[in-house]
Amino acid sequence: MILLDDRSLQILKELLVSKYTKVNDLEKKFNLTRRQVNYTIEKINDWLTDNHLPKIKNKRNIGLIIDSSVLEEFPELLEMQSSFSYFPTKKERKNLILLMILTSKEDLSLFHFSSTFKISKNTVLHDLEKLKQFLLQRNLQLQYSRREGYFIEGEELAQRKLIVDIINKILQMSEGLKWIRTITGITEDELNKTEQMLDIIEKRLNKQFTDQRHQALAIILLILKRRMNEGKHPGPFPISYRDISNTKEYEVVEDVFGRDENLNDQEKLYIAMHILSSSVVTTEMDHEAFREKLYSAIERFVTNFEKVACVNFQNKQLLYQKLYQHLKPAFYRVTYELSLENPLLNLIKQEYGDIHLLVKQNIDPLETLFSAPIPEDELSYLTLLIKSALSQQGDDQLKKPRAIVVCPSGISVSRLLFEELREMFPEFIFLDHISVRQFATFEADYDIVFSTVFLNTEKKLFLIPSVFTDQKKQNLKIEVEQEFKQTTPTFINYDKLIHIIEKHADIKRESSLKEDLKSFFYYTQFSNANHGEDYKPNLSELISFDYIQLNEDAKDWKEAILLASQPLLENAIIENNYVDAMINVIQEYGTYLIVPKVVVPHARPEEGAFKLNISLLTLNQAIRFPKNNEIQILIVISIVDKKSHIKALTQLYDLLTEKNNIDAIISAKNPVEIMKLFQKYSVN
Repeated sequence: MILLDDRSLQILKELLVSKYTKVNDLEKKFNLTRRQVNYTIEKINDWLTDNHLPKIKNKRNIGLIIDSSVLEEFPELLEMQSSFSYFPTKKERKNLILLMILTSKEDLSLFHFSSTFKISKNTVLHDLEKLKQFLLQRNLQLQYSRREGYFIEGEELAQRKLIVDIINKILQMSEGLKWIRTITGITEDELNKTEQMLDIIEKRLNKQFTDQRHQALAIILLILKRRMNEGKHPGPFPISYRDISNTKEYEVVEDVFGRDENLNDQEKLYIAMHILSSSVVTTEMDHEAFREKLYSAIERFVTNFEKVACVNFQNKQLLYQKLYQHLKPAFYRVTYELSLENPLLNLIKQEYGDIHLLVKQNIDPLETLFSAPIPEDELSYLTLLIKSALSQQGDDQLKKPRAIVVCPSGISVSRLLFEELREMFPEFIFLDHISVRQFATFEADYDIVFSTVFLNTEKKLFLIPSVFTDQKKQNLKIEVEQEFKQTTPTFINYDKLIHIIEKHADIKRESSLKEDLKSFFYYTQFSNANHGEDYKPNLSELISFDYIQLNEDAKDWKEAILLASQPLLENAIIENNYVDAMINVIQEYGTYLIVPKVVVPHARPEEGAFKLNISLLTLNQAIRFPKNNEIQILIVISIVDKKSHIKALTQLYDLLTEKNNIDAIISAKNPVEIMKLFQKYSVN
């Protein structure tokens, strides 16, 4: 029987999740050459043929197409493969070797590593040399003696942090849990009992951990228990860590684990830290004094973001609640240096880079509360929550097919997928976003499941990626149109069409032309992609000389806004309703003040904005706006959607926060000086 190697398995899963993927997409994602991708597709096709399934087809202008029967058979076929059907990558092997050294009861030699991973002793030696350098960066040392074999020296806390990191990384690799159980000897019974204890902790705390965190915590607790039994305990914590002993989490740890004689006070603190810092799907709001401080910091963060991004979140209380739910465990992760890598960081920065930058620029209120910089891995989750809030729309209560979203990755990712899918498919009612464990007991009636993982369900299942790119959105739209709504292309007589073409041109390969025409019309009929979706102009592209007015006079702030808006009104960029809406926003919420002396009026797109543009006005004398703000520069923005202006606003923020630029704008004698300044900050 043919077995899939790691690369083939990963690419097959990618094709099952993202239909109509093109070869160059796989080249970029997996950092492969075209030859390597084509070779891998051949290997997958051999495997499919061996299992009596249709081969992958490569259609021009559409991409790689995989038959739906493969999706139905794939989970069962995967189980039929041997325990380890592929070899881990070098990076994965590094984590597995570290786990062996940190958890093995044997005296490890080169033979143990060589036989476990089926590699030569020279390869093992090379890996170990790399690990020495890696461990030194963590104040740990890899040692070897004939009596004890390979072992790691260093503080217990540093070793435990390494264990936590590598457990989370190994769980992300294919068959990661199998590798962990094989290396550590953890039995299924041990794992089940520990997960049951975590279920008790969840009930006591009125919270539910994410699926991934629940599993990782169970494994970590089992490994820690072994280290405790071996007499390996952390040294005394700093006094500040004693604050944890006043939490409900610490109290529950004492009750649930208190009978273990090896669990001293230090160990209780350590376990409580991990529970406090663990990501949750749901939780009840607590009533600690900390809650009030965190909520206050969240409100300031959101207000700052609104001012800089020129947006108004419709349901702020819900956003505050979601941010609190994420930031409370994040506070403990940051404070006690337990933050983990976010595997989606690079993709989040790539897809939502503008929003991510604005999050970083306005994070001060939270970092002040945390008394520490917030790592970018944590910030990227906030980016997802903000992106989700920006995507919110009202529900249409008409009778529609009902859908749910299943994702094991936690609140931030689940909520983003939920909102993006609602935006992509307004013809469905999206009921909820839930974890895999919740899916098994989900009671509400539904018709469709969108999931990032394979599920056993009789309902219509669509596999989706954890983070959408524009291409993957388009592919999913095509798939839903074709498979769920049973849409079929309009009949086209291709022979007649080719006959018409022959009258006006020479055809070299008729069969190839016919295939290309079929691909073109198929793709055109099913693709509803908004080609303007990627429009994110630079700052200088949104303003012209005619939209700049210098050294004008106004009797009050309302007249100043009308005067600043005049160029946009005259050019039909906005209508009078938009001006009235801007005035109402300032009366209700105050000025959107990025820096002193500057206001950036704006309103919602539906209130009369027709095109994305900016106009600028400077006043001879500053005018008092609501909240006693003295304003001399007005920058009016005509906003037409929720994201096309973000890039330009980021550049404007950089311009206005740079010293001397405000004075330069106020003292400008002609629009050319303003345009040069805008062009200076208009960088991609």
